[in-house]
Amino acid sequence: MFDLDLRRTSFAMWSCGKEATLLRTLKKLAFYNDKGIAYARHTPVQVEAERTIRLTRIKEPVAEIGADELPATFLRAVASGDVARDFTGKYIDLIAAHLDGRDAR
Repeated sequence: MFDLDLRRTSFAMWSCGKEATLLRTLKKLAFYNDKGIAYARHTPVQVEAERTIRLTRIKEPVAEIGADELPATFLRAVASGDVARDFTGKYIDLIAAHLDGRDAR
């Protein structure tokens, strides 16, 4: 029996584009902040360098998608650098919900 999870159908619409790149990058950063820092045994200087690199990687798909297509809360977190320090995944959830809502229109 095939079980279709309808909550994931809109994700399939944009799973290969710039939106997917943004989500993957956010997931990798949240994992790094949550567990990766300890696994890598990074020093505070290395942590900040890694976060700077990853924040730059987040800004690229954000620029491609366009500020008018993303939530203001997320854009403020990117501008302030808060998104680079998140270990909870809240920005992943925010963007995924926003993209699902956008695709449902």
